[in-house]
Amino acid sequence: MKTKERVKELIDYLKITQTSFEKSIQVSNGYVNSIKGSIGPSVLNRILEKYPNISRDWIMYGEGEMLTGGIQHIGKKDKTSKLYLEKGGIKIYLEEITYFIAKNQDEALKDRLLSNIIEEKVSKKIAEIMSSKENFENWLKRE
Repeated sequence: MKTKERVKELIDYLKITQTSFEKSIQVSNGYVNSIKGSIGPSVLNRILEKYPNISRDWIMYGEGEMLTGGIQHIGKKDKTSKLYLEKGGIKIYLEEITYFIAKNQDEALKDRLLSNIIEEKVSKKIAEIMSSKENFENWLKRE
């Protein structure tokens, strides 16, 4: 499957229109249909920033699963108009997670959750830096 096909699969998964997707990542109308090979690092970074549960390797190379972290679905809203995560047919509402964290007095749990969030953000930043470095090195080789 080519990059353009994976982007279209992502759009279908998100259940949004192609135009809405293009607006969400700040590209021109018709951008998706114009993808010939791969997408540039700035567009990739905007996709990953807007949709952080999408795997960089999947979108760029078709490797692995579309979603990262074992999450099978992230819904914008369901019948209850609440944001949720879904895995194995089980929905976990983000408001419930937030409430649990706020009410839970277990400092160790809070520390682990915070550590995971920080680790995820650091990993994402490292991936962005490596992507930029690779593209810069490739550009230098061409010059």
